[in-house]
Amino acid sequence: MKEKFKSYWSQTGTYEAVVPLINMDFDGLRSSVIEMLSGNAAPVDISSFQNDAVNFTNKDDILTYLIHLGYLGYDEDKRIAFIPNEEIRQEFTKAVKRKQWNELIEFQKKSDELLNATLDLEEDAVAELIEQVHMEYASSIRYNDENSLSSVLTIGYLSAMKYYFKPVRQFNQ
Repeated sequence: MKEKFKSYWSQTGTYEAVVPLINMDFDGLRSSVIEMLSGNAAPVDISSFQNDAVNFTNKDDILTYLIHLGYLGYDEDKRIAFIPNEEIRQEFTKAVKRKQWNELIEFQKKSDELLNATLDLEEDAVAELIEQVHMEYASSIRYNDENSLSSVLTIGYLSAMKYYFKPVRQFNQ
C-alpha cells in the first residue's frame, strides 16, 4: 500500500481561529490579502501589536498576529508581510472563498476575464480591465509609478496562477 502525503495545515485549531481574522476588513485588509495572494507583499507596521490575540485595532495587528503564527512571512528590512509558500497561498484562497468575499469572487471573475481577453488578443478589453484594476488597487500617491503598474499587472493576472507558476518581475540591470 502506498502512503499518501497531504497538507493538514487548514485542519488545525489555530487555523480555525485565524479565518475570522482574515475576513475582517480593518484598514483595507482585504486589499492587502488580495495583493499577497497575487504574489506581492503588503506593508506592515509590527510595532503596534500588543501580543494580544483578542483585541485587534487595525490591519497591522492582524497581519502581525498572522506573522507570529507563521501563516505570513515577514521581511524586517522592507517591513513587508507576504505569503511564504504555495500551500499557504492555496489555503488563504480557500479561506476567503468559504467566507464568500464578494469582492474577491468578483475580482477572480475579472482576473479570469482579463486572462481570457489577453489569450484571445482582445486588446481593447485588456486595456479596459487593466485600467479598472489600476483605478481600484493602485495608490493615488504613486499612480504613475513603474512599481504601481507592475503590481497592477500581477494583481490583474491573479487567475493565471491557477495554470502557471507565480509571475516573476523582470530584473533591471
